[in-house]
Amino acid sequence: MLRLVSRFSQPARRVSQTAGKSLTASSAHNVQCRCGNCVQHPMGCTCPRCQSRSFSVKSQSKYDIPKTQTAVVFEKNNAPLQVRKDWPVTQPKDLKPGEVLVRLAYSGVCHTDLHVWLGDWPLDNKLPLVGGHE
Repeated sequence: MLRLVSRFSQPARRVSQTAGKSLTASSAHNVQCRCGNCVQHPMGCTCPRCQSRSFSVKSQSKYDIPKTQTAVVFEKNNAPLQVRKDWPVTQPKDLKPGEVLVRLAYSGVCHTDLHVWLGDWPLDNKLPLVGGHE
C-alpha cells in the first residue's frame, strides 16, 4: 500500500509511506513552486511553472473548431491501430438536443481501452472506435 501525505506547512515536501518504510522527497525548486498543494502563487499566476499546470477555457475569446483532428482508430477488434489525421470533428451545428462539445486539453488510454480493442470486453463495441478518456 502506498500513501502520499502532504505537509501543508512545507508544500514542496512529500512523505511517501509504505507498509514498513517511510520515504521523504524534497523538490529542488523554491518555496514559491506550484507543485502538489502549494498555495504560494495566486490563482491565475502566469509564471512558467504555473502556466504548465493550468488549462483555462477563458484563454481565448473565440474558438476555431477544426473540421478534422488526429485520432488513433481501430475498425474491428484486434485489427491494426490506425493513426488518422482526417478524423471528423463534430461541429456545433451538427449537435443533437442535449449534446455539447467539450474542449479537451489532454486524453489518455487505460487498460479498458486495451480490452475493448482486443475484443474481450463483455459489451458490444461501436466501431470504428477511438479509444481514450478525457
